[in-house]
Amino acid sequence: MPLVWKVVRKVDGRYSSAIIAGKALIEYKLNEPAFAPEWLAKAGYHPTAFLTLEQAKDWEPGTPNWVIFMAEANEIIRILPPMCSLGEIEQGKSLKRSVNGRKWFPATVMVKSLTLLEEYIPPQYPIFPVFTK
Repeated sequence: MPLVWKVVRKVDGRYSSAIIAGKALIEYKLNEPAFAPEWLAKAGYHPTAFLTLEQAKDWEPGTPNWVIFMAEANEIIRILPPMCSLGEIEQGKSLKRSVNGRKWFPATVMVKSLTLLEEYIPPQYPIFPVFTK
């Protein structure tokens, strides 16, 4: 299966959707496939991810405690449905299409299921002492 990069919220060692909550929340566990809630999947909405690490690092979810994972993707979807109101989705209401003309972040894809494999840990560069005469 292809590899993608997934941004998730990490709270108390648990992983979930980075920006969505309520009835649309997806919880992730290491090495276990995660799926969108059935009602969202039927409407064509699935977990989102990025094709490269750089794209995932460029996206800012606007929520605290987020981390990036390398993940295994089942069936990458490159043509995405229109954006919907997050508030409507979180409440499980009908999906209004193209809210305020918003568009997906460039390089976003959806996947039928996603399995978190390994957390990306940014490199820690050593600080070398500066010697003066």
